[in-house]
Amino acid sequence: MVVMRSAVCIGLIALLGSRAAAGPSVTLRVERTTVQLNTPFMILIEASGGRVENPVIPDVDGLKIDQYPSHTSSRTEVSIVNFSSSVIRVRELGYGAEATRTGKVQIPPIGVRIDGRLLHTQPVVLNVVDVPAPTVGRPSYRGVSRTPIPPRERSGSKETELAWERLAFITSTVDKGEVYQGEPVLLRLQLWRILADGVSVGARRGADLRYPDTEGFYATTFEPRVSREEQDGWTYEVAEYRQLLYPTVRGELTIGPWHWEGSARALTRLGTQQRNYDLDTPPITITVRPLPDPPPGFSGAVGNFNFEARVSRTEVIQGTPIRLEMTITGQGNPKAVGEPQLSSIDGAYVSDPEKETQPLGDGVSVVKTIVYSITALEPGEMTIPETGFCYFDPDSETYETLKNGPFTVHVLASAESERRVLGGEPFLMEEGSVDVIGEDIQPIVTNPGRLRPYRTSAAAGAAVLVAPALGYSVLGLWMRRKRRFERDIGFARDYRAKSKCRKRLKAVEQSNKSSEDLYRALIGFVADKFDMPEAGMTSADAQELFRSKGIGAELVTTFTKVLQACERARYADARLSQDEVRALTHAALSTIDGLDTALKHSDKAAAVKAGRP
Repeated sequence: MVVMRSAVCIGLIALLGSRAAAGPSVTLRVERTTVQLNTPFMILIEASGGRVENPVIPDVDGLKIDQYPSHTSSRTEVSIVNFSSSVIRVRELGYGAEATRTGKVQIPPIGVRIDGRLLHTQPVVLNVVDVPAPTVGRPSYRGVSRTPIPPRERSGSKETELAWERLAFITSTVDKGEVYQGEPVLLRLQLWRILADGVSVGARRGADLRYPDTEGFYATTFEPRVSREEQDGWTYEVAEYRQLLYPTVRGELTIGPWHWEGSARALTRLGTQQRNYDLDTPPITITVRPLPDPPPGFSGAVGNFNFEARVSRTEVIQGTPIRLEMTITGQGNPKAVGEPQLSSIDGAYVSDPEKETQPLGDGVSVVKTIVYSITALEPGEMTIPETGFCYFDPDSETYETLKNGPFTVHVLASAESERRVLGGEPFLMEEGSVDVIGEDIQPIVTNPGRLRPYRTSAAAGAAVLVAPALGYSVLGLWMRRKRRFERDIGFARDYRAKSKCRKRLKAVEQSNKSSEDLYRALIGFVADKFDMPEAGMTSADAQELFRSKGIGAELVTTFTKVLQACERARYADARLSQDEVRALTHAALSTIDGLDTALKHSDKAAAVKAGRP
């Protein structure tokens, strides 16, 4: 028995010794070597050694691999060679991948740097097969119209095989491809999703819907709308997103591709299958022509407009203001609609205009209101001169000027007795009355009271002398700090990490994706504090970073548990209850305060040790 135990121990030591003697190593494996087209699978890289760095994922023809791992894990193994022990770290990285074409696809050797040495995995050949076509049923509906979606009615119609590309697709169109500078272009982005039995189409989890790049345009966005449309005998739910684009420069402008990420689940002859979509519309080129030489009074408005002007009253008492209201209505860039210039009016005071711009019900047109307040200072006939609004009409390719007025207002004399103010003559005013002589004339103080010499104290005099130097010093310190925030990105991220995280955590309970938002807030805190990319970071990475700074185990454990709870909810596609979200958020809020303080102490101690101020 003793001999057998000795033999087992010797064999185990020899096995561990052979692994240690082999030194660092790296291997690559896949879930399966036969994969379906556009169907997710996992690539696993396992590296063993002391210090394992993240690999650089190469571009592979026919294969799309995530640049950052979606799964990481690590473990340690102890080896004994010649009665001396050593610790080997084994790190596993999981990368999501999808095949983009059928046939043979090779994953080339991937380099991983371990303990300063660059090692490579063995190549792996995949067999990519096409996904069977979905078998869908053609349901019946009450009708197709651009109205909110009515209740769906199903019928036992015959099932048909349909290509995956027909289940979901996107389009991007404009109403015109050649315009004048400032002329509106309507961009329509449509997402088509089939309505059929046995098919489920939706956006991919965590994917954001973003509008395309529209550099060179001023854009206004409308509320999305949903309708039903027929195409090739099939009924689709169409979600339409619209933008009104106003080109601000001349030449060739490009509306970038519109990107959508989604997935579809459907029944096939091999059972339920899933297909992921990464769709992009082609870019659209718009030719922008320059405007002809403008006439005087043109303020930049391009489109179709109406112009009206009216006065609030045609008879008024001297000194009582009236309103001159101008209204511009039409389709055009609201930022380019200037106000008509009002000429001076003899014997009247004209205030600065009050301006307001609002969209109309259709979302395409705007109305701009300009209001002047006019006060007649003399009785008699007051004439408000003609006002005009000049714009460029792209349909007729000419400048148009719309005019209103002139307006005549009958000014009645005021019932108050006229007073003449003469310099040097004393005059009396009624108690409580106020005379406004003019905005640029200050009132004359006739009884200033007893005059005394003005003396300043010694402290006040010293303060006057010191204040400029002190103010300059404060300004210099503020400018120095501002420049550091602009130049030192790591310092800026570290400084704002805590407040940014707390702000994101406060919005978690009202979010529809509470576990995702909570996880992103905490991972973002770690990434900002250590000046690292947020994408691909996991709870294990965060735990290792904190431990490398010597942070207390209790704080790190609490923080890691919150992250792991969120990870489990994300990977299991489950929703956390409101109580769970509230408890995790409360724990996170209290933990980041402690971590922030501990990291500051750690950085300060490291600076002192290194001899830095």
